[in-house]
Amino acid sequence: MVAGVEVLRGELKMPLRRVQLALNSFLPVDIRIVEVRRVRADFDARFDASGKQYRYFIWNHAAMNPLLRDRAWHVP
Repeated sequence: MVAGVEVLRGELKMPLRRVQLALNSFLPVDIRIVEVRRVRADFDARFDASGKQYRYFIWNHAAMNPLLRDRAWHVP
């Protein structure tokens, strides 16, 4: 998922890699920033999206796989 944040050029006093680490230190463990980059000034994360992709994982077995318990929907 893409998000946009506007930071004035003169206000950003650290490299982008450090911005990623700083943001991740404030987020819950199940949410992560995986990439930070500069974009053109008129970029909008909502309106410039070219598409969406959803992936669902269904474990269709009598017993749930314990390694997938937080990542799959169990349908016995």
